[in-house]
Amino acid sequence: MKTLFLYLFASAFAFASQTFYIDAPERGMQYQVTTTARGIALSLNQRWLYQPSVVKMDDGRYVMLFVTCNTPGKNCQVRDQGLYVASSSDGVSFALENQGKPVLTNPPGVCDFIAPRPIQQDGAWYVYVQGTENCTVAQSQSNAAIYVATGQSLSAGALYWITDPDNPGRAKPTLQINPRPGCPGNDDPNAKDECVGSGIGEDHQWFNVTSAYLGTPWYSILALYNNWNYLPSGNGLAAALTGDANATSTNYWYGPSTTPWSSDSGSLFPDVMLGGTSGMADHGNPAIKFADSCVEGSTRLRPLTYAGYWPDPYPYNGETGAYRRSRRPQGPLPVAIETITETGAVTVGGSGFRPRLARNPYGFLDPEPDSDPKQWRTFLYYTVSPINNNPSETCNGYTASKTTSQSIGVSEVVITELPR
Repeated sequence: MKTLFLYLFASAFAFASQTFYIDAPERGMQYQVTTTARGIALSLNQRWLYQPSVVKMDDGRYVMLFVTCNTPGKNCQVRDQGLYVASSSDGVSFALENQGKPVLTNPPGVCDFIAPRPIQQDGAWYVYVQGTENCTVAQSQSNAAIYVATGQSLSAGALYWITDPDNPGRAKPTLQINPRPGCPGNDDPNAKDECVGSGIGEDHQWFNVTSAYLGTPWYSILALYNNWNYLPSGNGLAAALTGDANATSTNYWYGPSTTPWSSDSGSLFPDVMLGGTSGMADHGNPAIKFADSCVEGSTRLRPLTYAGYWPDPYPYNGETGAYRRSRRPQGPLPVAIETITETGAVTVGGSGFRPRLARNPYGFLDPEPDSDPKQWRTFLYYTVSPINNNPSETCNGYTASKTTSQSIGVSEVVITELPR
């Protein structure tokens, strides 16, 4: 069968697992994806807790980065938020580091930030975040950008924000809109971004495509993102690359290109790439993403019910210098994902707000040593708690964060490469 495989196996008991298949005709393979609920990774009282990034470190530890405020309940304000770190020896149970205090507060001149994405290059860490310098306007007018902190580790005291050389009191935008002619700040006659809009979306992701993944050594860090200000369409997938030996500046590469979209999942963007896949030299490194669903009128919980697949988001062979033709992504694919609930019960497609996969320091998953067929193992993290207090609230809301405890659930993910 040469179409998408969606074999769903019913779960009859705890930790029974759920399996689905993604067809990869470009490389003559299919990917079997098995999910198994494992438990609650972390809980915080009356503070928002979503969009975590988890890194599987070289020493086997798991390090989680997330943004929240430093006080619970109604005192939880964006101006008081910070970047927090938690760690785990097994990827399932996490404990806060730095005595529960933030390792960084808001970037200088930035009043709100979210979605930390850590990447390592040449021994240094870069943590990219989405943020805005203007909190007095609606989100749809905030012109959000990407800012970056760097340091030799992800611990307290090691990271610092990159600031503008001409204005040290302001964080330097690493990735921002390119306003069209007639807009303030325009310096590109071909620019197509609207003057005012939401800016760069928070669903950004970063990868260090090293020579091990057949990337080019002078433009190895890849940013995948959407630009809400882009006039033709704000839903497309765009790509940028950092400059040579400079991970704090970016150059536009391609896009926006078509990316999976549905009315209840929104647009999907890649989360993790698989390294060491069959045919990597000819077909690149595929990417996957898990996604939740939101339906107006029923917004308290977000069922984790979708997956996306991108055949080749870095369409260039750094060894041969050859570009590969673009291949259309798949999704949103309705799939069965085993999840955990707040009470620790196992379910299928339970609440899983803004899921994220654990990745290695370069944003990839490497196959298990000596696995045959090739197999990749990781964990999926998602907010299991109610998101809104009232089901009639908007899908963009998160009112429950200030009234109830928020918890991140974790499911194990095993990906196996099989012949079609």
